[in-house]
Amino acid sequence: MLFETGRFKLFLIAPFKVVKDAAGHHTWHEGLNRVEEYEVLHFGLDDPSNPEWIKPLFNPSIKRRFPTVDPLIFFKFLREIRSSDFNMSCVAIFEGSLFWAFFMSSASLFHPNKVFVCNLWPSYKYLDLVKSNSLNGKVFRWCLKTFNRVPNLILTVATKVLADLISQISKAELKVFPVPSSLNFRHETRFESEHKRVLLNLRGFDESRLMKAIKKSCPNCLFHVSFNKDYILQFNAKFGIINNLEMGSHHITPENYERYIDTFDHAVFFYQPLPSKPGEFSHYCASGRLLDVLLRRIPVSLPDKGSEWINIAQRWGKSSTFNFESDEEVERALNHPVFAGCDPIEIPPFTPLGAIRELKILTTNKWLLRKQGGESSNLFIPLKKLLVLFLFSVSWCMGNLLNLAYTLHVLTMKFVLRKD
Repeated sequence: MLFETGRFKLFLIAPFKVVKDAAGHHTWHEGLNRVEEYEVLHFGLDDPSNPEWIKPLFNPSIKRRFPTVDPLIFFKFLREIRSSDFNMSCVAIFEGSLFWAFFMSSASLFHPNKVFVCNLWPSYKYLDLVKSNSLNGKVFRWCLKTFNRVPNLILTVATKVLADLISQISKAELKVFPVPSSLNFRHETRFESEHKRVLLNLRGFDESRLMKAIKKSCPNCLFHVSFNKDYILQFNAKFGIINNLEMGSHHITPENYERYIDTFDHAVFFYQPLPSKPGEFSHYCASGRLLDVLLRRIPVSLPDKGSEWINIAQRWGKSSTFNFESDEEVERALNHPVFAGCDPIEIPPFTPLGAIRELKILTTNKWLLRKQGGESSNLFIPLKKLLVLFLFSVSWCMGNLLNLAYTLHVLTMKFVLRKD
């Protein structure tokens, strides 16, 4: 098959301002850019703070409350992704939304020989929406079904458990975006020390419980957690200095991140496995940090209800589990837990190279499915293009008007509050 053996090019949209919005995402985007086996081209904000490997294209209007893309920039984007020397191309965005799904589906009409992948991010934001019987929930499910009918567009989310759940509720098929780590696989075996340097990762975990657990932990192990500087001062004032707790506030550069991860012997993920209120992180979300430590062959401890995380950890490394609600089991996780599993023989698929290969497989499968279904009639393609351009122009005008109205509303509220 031509699409299985031909050259592959990946276009990625990175719609963030690197340091402020998504420093972690910047790290793995850069990891994809370093892969030599495939050609990868990033499009991002026309912003001087972005690195040279991100090609400036979009203006800041894509980051407004109601995002917009100038029709002229849309045409420039269509020209940029033209690549006649490649047999197969994929245009993907991880930090996507319904707006970007509309953008991708519009572009797909002008490039029917490319496959477009739009990931809905952050994933947890869409879980409550797809379950809702409100007008917003019904509109969202209708949008998913509508975008599902675009022949060369794939909608994705970050985890399989969430993709299965949304697909079941909405009756629209969602795939899993191959979220990568930015790090390379560590081939050499790690030295097993008696006492560990332990990396603590927190999501929705109460600080009082953390202190109680550390006070009952192995005194010869060193526990590391990252807080900002102001929070460290508040933390020390509240709980005092604890000898085997190390708090870091420094920003780890992409160049030093792998070396930083390699300083740990064990990683514990105190991640809230089930949301206690709408919008909280849960086991439906991906964890880039988990992928990072597994690639560096570091044993991990995880909540026993974090199904997505456990499946990955048990398949690709040494792991132990604990009950997130039990103080006794949390304490046990900090006292030399027994790990099950073994070091992986093969390289896990979530390296930067593995992620690109997974995107290529996703693209190939979409092409094969489309070929089996037959080519659609080209009779109405010109009319569809005109309609898309009209809708794109209307959405740009409407978005600008809505952003102006929202700005006036915010300024008015500030004025009223100041007057009171």
